[in-house]
Amino acid sequence: VPNLSSIVVLVEIADRKLLLSGDANGDDIVASWRELGFPEGPVNVDLLKMPHHGSIRNTSVAFLTFFPADHYVFSANGKYDNPDGPVVEGVVKLHGKRKITLHFTNSDITWSKPYQLEKGGATAANLTELLTALHHAYPGPWSAKCRQPADLSIAIDLS
Repeated sequence: VPNLSSIVVLVEIADRKLLLSGDANGDDIVASWRELGFPEGPVNVDLLKMPHHGSIRNTSVAFLTFFPADHYVFSANGKYDNPDGPVVEGVVKLHGKRKITLHFTNSDITWSKPYQLEKGGATAANLTELLTALHHAYPGPWSAKCRQPADLSIAIDLS
């Protein structure tokens, strides 16, 4: 299956860890980690590129719990409804009481069907509405940043 045949890379440089998950399934990443005999989780990483653009089909609570991060990158443009609202809410629900940052490559994401938050019941038809609703439902030190339309990429400071 092409989308599940991704290369997953853990980059360790200057005391920083970046987990680049490609389109792999998060549960497969955890299982492979264990098969390779690496230390049991949770495994703290500085940056986690979300599996398959933040798809609900590739991101589980077990994966998000196993690899807590300071920075979560959602490389998606809304195609196929990615990132999925439940995944974004899941990250904030599990880790939003810590200082984390969610990074989005596109701010103009809309979904074919509005997403209803698990906590509070607010609905969101686009990323801006979702982030606003999440801030109300899950107050804390977490934040979100979106690539500016004129920028070709996002820059994330890990210092």
